[in-house]
Amino acid sequence: MSLAAPNLFDILMRVHDELGGLKYGLATGGSSTTLVDSGLGGSDDDWNDGTVFVVEADGAAPEGEFAEITDYAQGTGTLTFSSTGINGISSAPAALDEYALASSKYKLDKMRGVINRALTKLPVLTVDESLTTAANTKEYTIPAVANDALRRVYIAQTSTASNEGWVQMFNWYQEANVLIFRSQPVTGKTIKLDHMAAQARLAAYSDLLSNFIPLNRIVAEAYFLADVERIRRKGGRSVSMKRKLDDAKIDLAAARRQWKIYDPGTPFKPIL
Repeated sequence: MSLAAPNLFDILMRVHDELGGLKYGLATGGSSTTLVDSGLGGSDDDWNDGTVFVVEADGAAPEGEFAEITDYAQGTGTLTFSSTGINGISSAPAALDEYALASSKYKLDKMRGVINRALTKLPVLTVDESLTTAANTKEYTIPAVANDALRRVYIAQTSTASNEGWVQMFNWYQEANVLIFRSQPVTGKTIKLDHMAAQARLAAYSDLLSNFIPLNRIVAEAYFLADVERIRRKGGRSVSMKRKLDDAKIDLAAARRQWKIYDPGTPFKPIL
């Protein structure tokens, strides 16, 4: 499992753990398109359309990578997958590499979609620096990406490339999509707009989760969506399935209370 900031691999592994759908093992070999575990057993095609995760590989590739399984041959314990693209593994697994398997019950593309759907509901701090103060100008059109959730406004105190010395401004207000300063700001300085927006989509195994979103929160949100789909597939109108759905909602509400997302400018004020 990754030791760096949480990434898509970490999230997928955690969600599958919550769903109870992972089978762990040790590889006996592999190639750029296969992982072999001679003791895996089962039947041919058992793991077709499932996902293989390389959990430990002595800290080297393909540790922390995953791939969609295209074929499973029981006789040799060989899992076949792609070596390219976002559903492929970059290098050959070796003997004693630890791996985990998820069945086709929760396909890789579907689980990636579930996680990204959950992320759309969890805004993170985003910065826009596209505006520059101008002479005799107090009004500036706010970029569309920042218009609906503008939090704070800063002006750089220098005109260098790195714009050192940001100073938060308080003499401003917003009317529709216009930022209005009550007094004329210094000319030729970059304006920085802090606003909340959905995190960029996670696609590759190494794509990072924003530091503003607790790992446990996105795991809970994604687990809920996956669990709801599973419950509905099994017949969500029955009394027992309705009870399970109600239980899932209670669990999610508890996770939201425990793992809040905070406004970074007022760290003790949760926004979700």
